[in-house]
Amino acid sequence: FALEPYPLTVDEAAEALGRILPQEAGNGTTAAQAPLSDGPSAEPLIEIRDLTYRYPEGAQALRGVNLTVPKGEFYALLGPNGSGKTTLAHHLIGLKRPPRGTVFLGRQDVARMPAAALSRSVGYVFQNPEHQFVALTVRDELAFSLHARKVPEGEIDSRVQALLSEFGLEEHAESNPYQLSQGQKRRLSVATMLAVEPDVLILDEPTFGQDMENAERIAQQLARLNRAGTTIVVITHDMKLVGECAHRAGVLVAGETAFEGSPRDLFARGDLLERADLAAPPLFELSRRLAAERPGFPALMSVDEYERELCGSSGTIPGTASYTA
Repeated sequence: FALEPYPLTVDEAAEALGRILPQEAGNGTTAAQAPLSDGPSAEPLIEIRDLTYRYPEGAQALRGVNLTVPKGEFYALLGPNGSGKTTLAHHLIGLKRPPRGTVFLGRQDVARMPAAALSRSVGYVFQNPEHQFVALTVRDELAFSLHARKVPEGEIDSRVQALLSEFGLEEHAESNPYQLSQGQKRRLSVATMLAVEPDVLILDEPTFGQDMENAERIAQQLARLNRAGTTIVVITHDMKLVGECAHRAGVLVAGETAFEGSPRDLFARGDLLERADLAAPPLFELSRRLAAERPGFPALMSVDEYERELCGSSGTIPGTASYTA
């Protein structure tokens, strides 16, 4: 449906919808009790068991962290700057060696896994893209890991060309990666890991510095890869990405596990969001605003649930003729 004039803020949207919504809950949906995104029910692929880490200079980074990521899940790791998120990720990829019995990939103790076996299973996109560049051209950067895995040349060419197109890098194929803009470097770093399609892909702020179109493109690529079976872990402050893609989220505050559960349950915890320096997406703030004014209205809804709640099966908002889905 369309609203005229188009609302640009939560206040404007609440006012516009307030004029056309009934005072009682519309369609009786119970979506607010369900997880925002129903992830796969599967055995744990990543397990963090009471992981503690202190930096060499003495500062405590992680304090008995416990988290679980099932196989095939899209998982968001959240928290304020300095909460230990990147340090935790470094324990998953072998940049920091975890104590035995604290970090598991599948049924294997990461502390006992050879580095080569770990790198074949887990891909990592750094927060600073330049930390992972190894080739002189964008095309060769995308092909580097494929050559290392002895992928046939014809398949390498087709994969690289597809990624150049999907991430808007075709005209920069022969450029040096360091000559790209920051947004282009970020897209290249994500595309490089997508090229090899690891079992687990960990990304540190994958949408940072992107405009809306390119952030959406990256989100769609990650969702596609996740649907194909890859377990995705994103470290992010992009709560739109969390709300639209994540099955579950874990929150670290001061190096400790503060929350693990569905994004819907997280967005309902205003106290925790404030403590973790996070903000629910505007759509969910709007849901809460409308629920406070209308008994029975779902307090947290996704875009699809809004459409069902407001329009039902008819495609129009009940009692209105001028607003259509």
